[in-house]
Amino acid sequence: MEEQKTAGRRVSAARGRLTRARMDGSAEKIGEAARRLRELEAEAWRIGDEVIRQPQEMMSGGLANPGAVLDQMGRAWNAPAAVTETYRDPGPGSAGPQDSRS
Repeated sequence: MEEQKTAGRRVSAARGRLTRARMDGSAEKIGEAARRLRELEAEAWRIGDEVIRQPQEMMSGGLANPGAVLDQMGRAWNAPAAVTETYRDPGPGSAGPQDSRS
């Protein structure tokens, strides 16, 4: 996402340079500024497409195997309860959770 913002700032700066070159009136400066703007816009589009493509690939992979996705969601959902149960205070007269390091 940061790369996309940086690319956008570069495009904006290049547009400003093109505007200044047009105000200056130099055909050489205008041509160079326009060429650079096109390069930076192409790069920004490439980065934007990549930012969109990555989540789409993750989603399509998940949709292709919903059982694995649901299993993982179940494990993630149940993990806090498992930790809570492991370290729950067992009450008076109990030795408490067993420490496997001893």
